[in-house]
Amino acid sequence: MIKVFKNTGTDFSACYAAQNFIKQLGYSCNSMERHNPIAISKEYIGKWRHLDDTDRAELVGVYKGDWRNGDVEVTIFDDVDKNSYLKGE
Repeated sequence: MIKVFKNTGTDFSACYAAQNFIKQLGYSCNSMERHNPIAISKEYIGKWRHLDDTDRAELVGVYKGDWRNGDVEVTIFDDVDKNSYLKGE
């Protein structure tokens, strides 16, 4: 599943909307880290740069975008999406 959150003209509006959506699904997300994606997990998880291959294999999804001024895209993985995403395809 891919869902795009549009910026409403205020700083981080799309990011905050994405975070609320993720929490409503019962998932956790890690902290922002410049241009890296933000991991979505069933439990607390660290920043993207601290995740190893095992951690990334257990992700439920990711979100990415222009955190401050732009749109944010949330991707909730199925097995095919996850493998393609993690391989950079």
